[in-house]
Amino acid sequence: MQWTEGETEGADVVASAGGEVSHVEPGGVHIDHGNGWFSQYLHMSDRVPEGETVEAGDWIGTASHVSPDPDMVEHLHYQQMYDFDDNGYPTEGGEDGPDELVYPVIQGKEYRLTPGNGAPTPATSPSPTAPPPSSPPS
Repeated sequence: MQWTEGETEGADVVASAGGEVSHVEPGGVHIDHGNGWFSQYLHMSDRVPEGETVEAGDWIGTASHVSPDPDMVEHLHYQQMYDFDDNGYPTEGGEDGPDELVYPVIQGKEYRLTPGNGAPTPATSPSPTAPPPSSPPS
């Protein structure tokens, strides 16, 4: 999901659910919600420190223009992830491991963002076949 409407630059970003900030990368935060569930937020300037425990609604960062592309508009990426390979860290596929993003299913069709235009389209490849053992935290 990308938030691109309204005044994005400088907006407070809050945690969707509680957990421990498990990894901080340039412009991004991963929150470990337990039971294999993670959320990821990207393109923030200020961020909560790694190792801090947050609750749903706590401030975790400030939306900003954190990108090497000077023409990119300020926006926020939010992703839910599940650690299917149980290595303690969610990956988006490639050399680091399997694709562990959780994609929305609407009326029985799984949707993913199409690179380049951001329009949601039905997935052409399935996500991992093992279903998560429990629902994401609320």
